[in-house]
Amino acid sequence: RLKKEGDKHRREIMEEIRQSMDAEAFQGSNRFKRYAETEREFRSRHPDMVAKIEEASAPWEEARIPLVGGAGTISIVHFDIVHGRYTANQTGRQRHMVKFLFCRNEEPTAPSWNHRSPYWRQAEDDCQTPIWKHLWSWHLGANDTTRPQRATGELSESLVGRDDRRAIGAAYELGATSPGLEVLFEHFLAGDPDVRSIAAYGIVRAGECALPKLLEHLEHGEPGLQARIIDVIGDIGPGAMDAMPMLTSLAASADVRVRRTTVEAIGMLTQRQTTLETDVTDALSSALTDEDAIVVRNATFAVSRLGAKARTHAIVDRLNHNLSHWHHHVRGWSIEALQRLDDPQAMNLALQYLMSARWDPASKSGDRDATNRTMREGSQPA
Repeated sequence: RLKKEGDKHRREIMEEIRQSMDAEAFQGSNRFKRYAETEREFRSRHPDMVAKIEEASAPWEEARIPLVGGAGTISIVHFDIVHGRYTANQTGRQRHMVKFLFCRNEEPTAPSWNHRSPYWRQAEDDCQTPIWKHLWSWHLGANDTTRPQRATGELSESLVGRDDRRAIGAAYELGATSPGLEVLFEHFLAGDPDVRSIAAYGIVRAGECALPKLLEHLEHGEPGLQARIIDVIGDIGPGAMDAMPMLTSLAASADVRVRRTTVEAIGMLTQRQTTLETDVTDALSSALTDEDAIVVRNATFAVSRLGAKARTHAIVDRLNHNLSHWHHHVRGWSIEALQRLDDPQAMNLALQYLMSARWDPASKSGDRDATNRTMREGSQPA
């Protein structure tokens, strides 16, 4: 929450910089240098605002771990970390990064590495130990059987405190008991978005024990609450299969937030099913033609996750059609999904698209202006 305060002020300064920009001056390779100059000018004119930003950001800056490396460095990080700093390129030079997106297609059922010991060795006095223990068990494909080390009242106080590390750790402990789960639902259903998002972690940790109450509120909740509940159900994963009838009906909701979360959750819940019910494939197939690009992307991701068991003629045809979708995430995941359907026709459609796309004529970020670009005599495009 302290980070949010710093980010708010940081966005204010960036917005003011953008408003002062001359659009034409920020085109081409000079835009990075020009932006850095503009930010320095802004900082000299508004020292009070800069001081406010630095004060609010101090706890976050002290805790951050810089991700640095020379040319050719490969980093494996969570997708959101790349976008987490609001830091401008102040070098005055272009920097290039090749970003490969990767994700887990199915939850682990057994350790895939030499883990040597089934026990997590994290220090017991760390406030985040409950988180690490739970995730360790998840990676082992086992249930988390750890019990809370503190009383429910003390954990409740930590849950609503300003220290997110302690709050999230408390949420995981509260999710291990029935009284703690009641506390989590109290905050999950309340109005404070910061506390309820942290409470959601504990509800996911509770797993199937939380499902009856989640379904009760899902059936009667307003769309915003429904979307939050479905997101939690999706994170619970295959253990929440009892929610599938309600999810398939909500896949056609009039509210776009509900549709977005529902089609993604369907892919999470059904990942261990050997075959899919018709209502599941129908829901995913319909979502591939949704007017909202994020619904289409999430449905495409679900199909990619499920692979061959999600293969129908309608899904293959709609994935092929979406190879020309305006949203680049939809296009990218459509290629991936076609390749994962274990179908010769689908694979051929993906290869045909990739063969034509390799001659993409669009300018790239590193290209010089067309009037200055030169090519060795007799050379051909590669």
